[in-house]
Amino acid sequence: MLTILPIETIVSDPEIRGGRPIIAGTTLCVSDIAAWHTFGGQSAEELAVNFHLDMAQIYAALSYYYAHKRDIDNEIRSNSDEAEKWLQELRKQGHRIHRRSRPGTGGRRGLETLSARELEVARLVVARKTNAEIAAELFLSIKTVETHLRNLFEKLGVSSRVEVARTVERGDLSQQPEGPADRGALPG
Repeated sequence: MLTILPIETIVSDPEIRGGRPIIAGTTLCVSDIAAWHTFGGQSAEELAVNFHLDMAQIYAALSYYYAHKRDIDNEIRSNSDEAEKWLQELRKQGHRIHRRSRPGTGGRRGLETLSARELEVARLVVARKTNAEIAAELFLSIKTVETHLRNLFEKLGVSSRVEVARTVERGDLSQQPEGPADRGALPG
């Protein structure tokens, strides 16, 4: 006879965090763990250390996340502005926030100086996305997108979104391998 064993690590209480799923014994939402893991790039071990949780709590939260991914991703999107405010507060208190993407190479100008996140933002500018659309797609606040754009303008030595798009398009084209059509041969 099959017996289903409940894991009582994830709970919901309407009095805590608006009834959203949380890790038992904490006020930490599953969506917080999911966001740092999925979009912040933190491993389960890093999450355990950073949030002072044990591995069972982390894996329960991640398991719950993947079982309810669509709903929790929507929750993460709707909370991105709130999350940005908390990150700013932590920075004001002197906490160092883990950088989510590789840094660009400093001291020069051009695409190679961009961080991975700045390059993502630049490519969305090429796709004619607005700041709000970029923020929604990358789970960022609009203010964070504006900061990335300021950094892009400085690093690329440009002063408009059109110039960002042209620079990125030229750079992307120059990095594509040369094919037969590029050498004057007819396809076929």
